[in-house]
Amino acid sequence: MCGDIELNHGPRSLRHTKITEWTNQGDDKATDTGSDAASDSGAASEVGLNDIMREIRDLKTDLKQQFDKSVNEMYGRVEELKEEVTTLRNELKQSHRDFAGLAEQNKILRDSVNGLSRELDDMKGRMKRDNLIFFNVDQASNETWEESENKVKAVISEQLGLNGEHFEFDRVHRLTNAKSHPQPIIAKFARYKQRDLVLQRARSALKNSTLRISEDFSPKTRETRKKLGPFLKKAREEGKRAFLNYDKLKIDGTLYIFDDSLNDIRAIGSSRR
Repeated sequence: MCGDIELNHGPRSLRHTKITEWTNQGDDKATDTGSDAASDSGAASEVGLNDIMREIRDLKTDLKQQFDKSVNEMYGRVEELKEEVTTLRNELKQSHRDFAGLAEQNKILRDSVNGLSRELDDMKGRMKRDNLIFFNVDQASNETWEESENKVKAVISEQLGLNGEHFEFDRVHRLTNAKSHPQPIIAKFARYKQRDLVLQRARSALKNSTLRISEDFSPKTRETRKKLGPFLKKAREEGKRAFLNYDKLKIDGTLYIFDDSLNDIRAIGSSRR
């Protein structure tokens, strides 16, 4: 056609064809490279995740083993402690039994000692039961036992109205360990009835005298009589008939003893004496 522009350029040149082929090959290589890279990345991620999971599983296993070991050790220690506590309890019970036994033995020994002490005091009392002590009797320098005996006989005759020459003694002497002066005279009578007669007469005859005659008591008995003193005084102030009878107090015919556990007197019966 005349005047028309021809749009058909005809066949492509060889150079153009080659460029096209090279471009297409490059695109294909790029596509292949991207696919390989993605594939490699995915594989690497999968491998890393598996390693992490395996490490987690291993860690959980280790922790469980350590936990189980710790629990077993703890249970073992608890059992040991239980055994120790049981042993201590048994030892404590045994100690209590031993202590109770010792306490009982101590009570028996204490009662035995107290019993022996009472027996000894009673023995001392029996040894002194024939004695009387004379206070405030004039004392001569270097006074002999014979001189002391004569002075006792003189007191019996002159102060008590009895015949002193009829009284017999086993021994008469001054108490040289006494700090007072004149020192008291202790007289052991050969006959208890004579000793008792002198004591009874002295209670009435020497009320207004400086002379004084008393029984000879053991230290324990003297201590007991000292404790009974205030009760004797109170009974007399109340108008009751009261006097000391050895280590006891007699009030209106009733005998009392001093009870150390009560710190008071306790009635034990009546006496005709």
